[in-house]
Amino acid sequence: MVDVFLYSVFEENLIILIQTYLIGLAPFFSQVGGLVWEHLLVIFILILFWAVDKQLGRIVGMSFVFNGVVTSIIKISVLRKRPYFINSKIKCLQAPKNPSASIYSVKAQGYSFPSGHTSSGTSVYGSIANYFRNKYITIICMLFIMLIGFSRIFLGVHFPSDVLAGVIIGLAIVFFVSFLFHRFNSFWPYLILFVCLIPGIFLGSKGIIVRICWFLGFALGFLFEQKFINFEKPEGVLQAILRIIFGIILYVILINVFDMKIFDSDLLKFVSKFLTYFILIAIYPILFDKTKFFS
Repeated sequence: MVDVFLYSVFEENLIILIQTYLIGLAPFFSQVGGLVWEHLLVIFILILFWAVDKQLGRIVGMSFVFNGVVTSIIKISVLRKRPYFINSKIKCLQAPKNPSASIYSVKAQGYSFPSGHTSSGTSVYGSIANYFRNKYITIICMLFIMLIGFSRIFLGVHFPSDVLAGVIIGLAIVFFVSFLFHRFNSFWPYLILFVCLIPGIFLGSKGIIVRICWFLGFALGFLFEQKFINFEKPEGVLQAILRIIFGIILYVILINVFDMKIFDSDLLKFVSKFLTYFILIAIYPILFDKTKFFS
């Protein structure tokens, strides 16, 4: 009965059909959803915050990290296996999440429902479309979301229903977070979002705790910056470019430093995730108004 609910022959055959006729596009679609995907989204959000529009950066950032926790909670609750686990005719055309483990290890490669890439993309691009309410921006954002969703199906790592669920979850989060930021001021949106995530702490998943640390790094970083720093927008293109370049360099340094073996323990991993994003959001911007180089 569970298998009837979780797995559909129609969906499996659709994936096989897509892979058969579009196999030549594998290199392109593997890049759309590659291992650097999450880093690129984070950098994009940070650029919005540092150099474009702080409020937009806050809304997009909180939608993204809130979505990450919610999606992880649903994944370990539903426990749906990836398509290539179920049907041997479906190929896994993407590099596995954990290259050192078997691609058929559920623990290493994760669960299928919902599509995290799709929900993340929807939470980011949907927030941008909702913020600007511009027809052309909305169309571009929709195309990005569709491209991400289709790539997940083509690569054999998600069923179409995973992608559809990812879009629905992402959009629900977009409107929920947007409502909170328009309805409340100060710390209330962050506090309400955190309270919603508290049940996830008790699921005993290290992955969810890591995601919550991401969330706290963003949330407390935004609050700290808003309360104590409140940097101004760059006055020109050069200032914006400098903020972005040095911010990306700092991001790469932090990611690599905290990826060292000395941070292998669970506690240090949790702390390092929090610190990475708190530093980028709350500490790095201190330079913007304190030095002539950035202002």
